Amino acid sequence: MLEVNGLKYSREQFADYKNRAIAVLEKDKEYHRLDVYTTDTNRFNLIEVLKASAKKGVRFVRLDHWCTKEQDDRDAELISDWLSEA
Repeated sequence: MLEVNGLKYSREQFADYKNRAIAVLEKDKEYHRLDVYTTDTNRFNLIEVLKASAKKGVRFVRLDHWCTKEQDDRDAELISDWLSEA
């Protein structure tokens, strides 16, 4: 887990995360997607943290998805309900 200015960023869920993002990084003409869980409520801060912590050779960072923990929970419940009906 990475902490910057009291805000937490992780590739894995943690108890007090507030938002989840799907970030896309481009390196060596390949695209890499990763889930990022954070207590940061500002998506633009997240982009800057990702850029600052990116390995050498990462050309750009963008967010493909941004949601709150509550939205994440509702989506998981909806998917679970849908799968149980199949």
